[in-house]
Amino acid sequence: MKAFDISNGDTLSVALFTDVTNSKELLDSMQAGTLEPEVAFLNALLIPDIFPVLAAAHKTLLSNSRGSLTTRTLHSELVYNYSGSKHVCKLVFFFFFVTLLSPGKK
Repeated sequence: MKAFDISNGDTLSVALFTDVTNSKELLDSMQAGTLEPEVAFLNALLIPDIFPVLAAAHKTLLSNSRGSLTTRTLHSELVYNYSGSKHVCKLVFFFFFVTLLSPGKK
């Protein structure tokens, strides 16, 4: 895991997991709002470098400080800001279901 200072003492912790076998359970927990700790899931195959993620995190914190989050949580706002699409339903499919539907994944 690596931590990045974003601004005003806020940090973004990033971890890369391989061979994930419980993606269905993670998705169910995420949708139910019972995932602890609350996290954002991004498909690592769609991230060319850490910089776009850091930019999305900065934009997320800025929106939060202005009280203008588009989504319900900081973590979903991070995924929303990282994506080129602004349709939340499409985002969940694009960033999470791609992993579920990949051959050999459960």
